[in-house]
Parts: sequence; C-alpha cells; structure tokens
Amino acid sequence: MLRLGSLVNFLAKPVISGLTTGGALLILTSQLSSFLGMTIPRGQFFETWANVFKHIKEVNVTSFAIGLVSLTILTVYRQAKTTELGKRMRLSKQPMALYVMIAATLITKFANLNENDGVRILGHVPGGIPAP
Repeated sequence: MLRLGSLVNFLAKPVISGLTTGGALLILTSQLSSFLGMTIPRGQFFETWANVFKHIKEVNVTSFAIGLVSLTILTVYRQAKTTELGKRMRLSKQPMALYVMIAATLITKFANLNENDGVRILGHVPGGIPAP
C-alpha cells in the first residue's frame, strides 16, 4: 500500500534479526497454551512463561502429542522438499500444513479425543459478518 518495504534496506542486519526473533518469541508465547493443551491466564511475556512452568503438571498429553507430531511432520517435510527426491516428487508444491491440519482434525473427531482425552476443539463458528 505505502510501499515502505524498501526502508528495511537501511536497517542494520542485527536490528532486523532482533525484530524477527522478538516477533517469533511473541507468537510462540501466544500459542503455547494451545500447544500444551493448558488453560493459563493471558499476561505479559514473562508472566505467561511463569504461569506455564507453575502449571506444567496440567499439560494435556494428548494435545501436546498432536502438536509435537504435527510440528515434527512439518519440520521433516521442510527438510525433505529440498532434497533431490523431494524436488522430483514436487514436494514444494504440496500444501503440507493443510494436510497436517486436516489429518489432526479427522483424528481428533473420529477418535473422540475431545470427549475421551479433553482435547479442546474450536466448536461452532458462526457465519456472516459480526455485528459491531
């Protein structure tokens, strides 16, 4: 829109690296409770991490396993698509994140993991535009 992306060229690489790392840590922290299947109160960065370690015994092992397996598949896929075999199989053209999400959803649904193991699910999503 404003085409200000070229201003990044004037920033030092350590500044860009620091901003990227900071953003990644904030995203990781915001997703941590869902990844671990925990209900922890939202707070500041260090407060959230303190709550995670304080309530570490409340981790839902099934939710954590689903997240860990999904993350492992995506990491292996990322490495495999750069190999010669991956290039021949056109792995870079495959929406693997979508496949993993669909597989995890189907496994959760048909194994009744939300009822049997307490895996939290999204539930009903209302259609339309929300009222202001």
